[in-house]
Amino acid sequence: MKSRGELIRKFEDNKHYKIFLSTGSGGCGLNLQVADILINFELPWNPAKKNQRIGRTDRLGQKSNELTIFNFITRNSIEQQIASGRLVKQSLFASVLGDGANRDFVDFSTKGVRSLSGN
Repeated sequence: MKSRGELIRKFEDNKHYKIFLSTGSGGCGLNLQVADILINFELPWNPAKKNQRIGRTDRLGQKSNELTIFNFITRNSIEQQIASGRLVKQSLFASVLGDGANRDFVDFSTKGVRSLSGN
C-alpha cells in the first residue's frame, strides 16, 4: 500500500489523477489546495466537522478561483434528519455567538423545533 503522502503528491502533481477519494478519518490532517470540488457522501452530525472538511481544500494557497461543494442527502432518511439538525445548530450558533449577536432567546419555530431559552 502506498503512503498517504505519496498519494497526495500524485494527486497534486499528476494530471492523470483527477479524483482523491478518502474516508472521514483518512482526510484528517490533509491539505488539498489543488482540489476544486468536494463531495460529501455522508455528512457528519457535527457542523464543525463538515466545515473542517471544506477547510481542507479552501485554504491559503488554493489553486482554483472556485470551490464547489456537493452534499448528498437521501430524501426521507436519517441523513435528512441530520441535515435538518445541523441547520438548527448553525442557526443557534449564528444567533447567539455570531457577529453582533446579543440574545438570550432564539426562536426555532420555523424550523419545526421548540424555542430554546437562556432563562
